[in-house]
Amino acid sequence: MVMGQGDVGKTTFCLLLANAGAEAGLRVAVVDADVGQSHIGPPAAIGLGLLRKPISDLIDIPAEALYFIGSHSPGGHFSRIAVGTAKMVARAKGQGLSLIAVDCGGLAMGKWAWRLAKAELEMVRPDHLVLLKRRRDFEALVEMSKKWSHLRCHQLRLPANIRRKSMAWRKEHRERVWQKYLVAAHRRGVSLNEIRLNGVSPEDERTDWAGWIVGLHDRGGECVGLGLITRLDWRASRLEVLTPVGEEREVEQVVFGSQKVRVHAKNSW
Repeated sequence: MVMGQGDVGKTTFCLLLANAGAEAGLRVAVVDADVGQSHIGPPAAIGLGLLRKPISDLIDIPAEALYFIGSHSPGGHFSRIAVGTAKMVARAKGQGLSLIAVDCGGLAMGKWAWRLAKAELEMVRPDHLVLLKRRRDFEALVEMSKKWSHLRCHQLRLPANIRRKSMAWRKEHRERVWQKYLVAAHRRGVSLNEIRLNGVSPEDERTDWAGWIVGLHDRGGECVGLGLITRLDWRASRLEVLTPVGEEREVEQVVFGSQKVRVHAKNSW
């Protein structure tokens, strides 16, 4: 599990680690738990990718599985992020993978960052914790790691050439990843009488649903993909979603996220 503040090279470290494992002949998985700066799968979800050969960028790894969060920000979703990360790691372990790298989101300083990191560590129980630090960050995490006999903590200082990313760059990156995810998307319509809705009700007076993030789940509760709402008509009992999830995939439940996005992609509205 790789942790650190934003712009310290966590994703680059995970890429180097995964490539080294693949070159050594190991079966490698990467769990992308950075819901705001996703590389594996769309933003607002935790993605699991399997590495079969060395690659140049984590964005080149297709998502083997997704866990829906519904927001680009971890705020208010700490427990879901911890649970989702643990589920993706458990799925990778179930496939007998030799090396699993977990790329965590950027931790801001303060009690909220501490709570998220603690929850992730307790749920996932990694063998190794890699802390990428600028100065004297995360002493509390280091101390906590000493209490777990199964966990080895590695504190690494940053290379001098690490660059900070601007908010504009981060926004553009999210848009690029969404566009990549939706490049083969189509409008999928369904009657509200044939599915379950989670996180919304007809009493919601919101009228503009276009672009709202939703997670599409099958009968077993597995997230089969994400989508953006193009139409929600309570009176007509009709929901339409822009999604790459094909008609052959069962969708039994639609879970509403907590924000909307506007992406100009092929087949967008």
